[in-house]
Amino acid sequence: MDVDPPSREKGKSPIQYDEQGNTVPACVLPTEELLSIQLISRESDTLTRIGSQLSPTLVGRLTTLLRENTDVFAWSTPDLVGINPNIAVHSLNLDPIFPPVKQKKR
Repeated sequence: MDVDPPSREKGKSPIQYDEQGNTVPACVLPTEELLSIQLISRESDTLTRIGSQLSPTLVGRLTTLLRENTDVFAWSTPDLVGINPNIAVHSLNLDPIFPPVKQKKR
């Protein structure tokens, strides 16, 4: 795929072209404003977002579904109990023969 230089406009992504010359977005951007939904009452860190162009009925059904299944969301690291650390632990691939170097502040 060929890529045009990135656009400097806010919310715009670079344009890519597939083999047939059709434009393909370089990344997925929201196509509409999003609604914030608080899944657990009185806990401000349990927000999620859904599309604002959904019908009121669908917003209600989706909100109910998400609230009924809040136990499947991990809101913080302690919520990840039972997850194998070999899968969920972040590590840096560093060569031990090279000493760490502190960079100067810019």
